[in-house]
Order: sequence, then structure tokens, then C-alpha cells
Amino acid sequence: MALWKIMYDSWQMECCGEPFSVGDEVSWPLLMLPSTARDAWTWQDCLTTLEAPDGTAGDGTTLVRGPGLVAIRTGEDRVGKGAELSGYLSVERHGGTIPGVSPSAGTVRSLHVVTQGYAVDPAGSGAYEAVPDERWLSPVDTCPKWFTKLAQPPAPRREGYRRVATGVLVGLATEESGRPS
Repeated sequence: MALWKIMYDSWQMECCGEPFSVGDEVSWPLLMLPSTARDAWTWQDCLTTLEAPDGTAGDGTTLVRGPGLVAIRTGEDRVGKGAELSGYLSVERHGGTIPGVSPSAGTVRSLHVVTQGYAVDPAGSGAYEAVPDERWLSPVDTCPKWFTKLAQPPAPRREGYRRVATGVLVGLATEESGRPS
């Protein structure tokens, strides 16, 4: 049995997801986001390395595999057959499928609501950016459908700062012998 850490973003759940609980069997299409897509220090405990057995396909997609798991690797990098790639696994409910490739299936072993600290971009754009090292995990038994009303850890009172529940971090157990097609 292999255990994977997979992020299920709040917007994916709120749009098209079905809440699930610890112990449930689930099946999802997955993406592997390059490690530059998330703050490497904050998310280092979620970094995954998978093999690209066939390398990059003609259409630019790269399928990566691990025991009982398959994901589509995003990014512009072309990779050769058998390359090992690192990144973060994420549920993709909006286009993360390739004909003939089954979603990854497994048993939910753990769930944590992820809260991230955000601050207004100091360059003056007015956009909020994730604050490095400001991630909180709160264990839950069932994934919420809606995240905006969840209680957040106390935040310092300062202008241009907020904390937001951004999804759930799922511990997913897969069968090593059950390689998806």
C-alpha cells in the first residue's frame, strides 16, 4: 500500500465535488503541479516524486505514475522516457483527464482543512499573495462542501492580511499492485 498527500482545492470541491470522509473509497483525476507552483518550504512535506514511464507525449502532456496512482504533469518541460519528476498532487475536476487513462483510486486515510495566510502584494498591485510558511492544517473527519464559513485560526489585525481555507489535504492510500491503465 502507498500513501499519497493530495490537495483538493476549495473551488474544485465547491464547484463540482462531492464531500467524502475518512475511510471512503474515492476516484479522482489528478494533476502533478511543478514544485515551483507552491511555496517549496511551506509545502515540502507534500512533495511527491513520480516516474514518467513514456516521457512527454506528442501533445505535450506527461503522464506520471506511482504505485496505484497516475497523474498528468503540468508544465512546459519536455521529459524523456523514464524520467523522475517532483511536484505536488492536486485533484483536477476540470479537464484533468486523458482518454483511456483511469482516475486514481484509493481509500481516504486522513483529511486536514488547509488554511493559508495571504497579504497584499507589496509591489502595489493590490492582489493578495500567499505568505510563505503560513499554512495551518486542521484535522477533520469529513471534507466540507463549502469553505468560506469555516472558522480560521486567529489572524493578526493588520491591513492587507487575511487567512483563507483553501481546501483539504487528503492522505490517500492506493494499492501498489493496482496500477491504473
